[in-house]
Amino acid sequence: MQFLLWSAVAAAGYLAGSANFAIIITRWFLHKDVREHGSGNAGTANVARVFGPWIGLLTLAGDVGKTMAAMWFGSALLGTGGMCAAGAACIVGHCFPLYFGFRGGKAVAVTAGVALMLDWRVFLILFALYAATALIIKKVSVASLLAALALPLVMLLLGGFAAAEVLLAAFAALAVWVMHRDNIRRILQGEESRFRFGKRKE
Repeated sequence: MQFLLWSAVAAAGYLAGSANFAIIITRWFLHKDVREHGSGNAGTANVARVFGPWIGLLTLAGDVGKTMAAMWFGSALLGTGGMCAAGAACIVGHCFPLYFGFRGGKAVAVTAGVALMLDWRVFLILFALYAATALIIKKVSVASLLAALALPLVMLLLGGFAAAEVLLAAFAALAVWVMHRDNIRRILQGEESRFRFGKRKE
């Protein structure tokens, strides 16, 4: 029975994560595929860059919401361990979505959902770090990398988190860094572009 429950939690998390809202919104409502525009990434930043901030916010809300829903489901079935398993599976699904040829996002929005589900204080600290970095240097990739790296560190500093929660945070941070490997190369070479909002294209 326990095996079935853990399997259900992992499957639900992965399938929820595979519902990539950057692709869903741009393909189904704007009749475009965000992966064919801008940086080619199916994530909030690229949606905002190509189609404007409001579409970007809608994408962010969807991806954060699906993560929290998956983690809530895992928690309801198996407690903290189930919540963390669902969160990890959701991250994998977001990056490698079953429904969209395994070409997804870079795990930033789902990591934000993980942080918010774990502790709103952690989320606010990371959001402040992300926003300050993005506003100052205008490079959201750097802001994303710093915020992801800070996630498990902030949790350790605040204390009171279960080992499974810290491991989930570390996994989320690792996922963001791995999925941003091309950005890291461009940053080191001084070639990473600055972020600018785009406008919706008819």
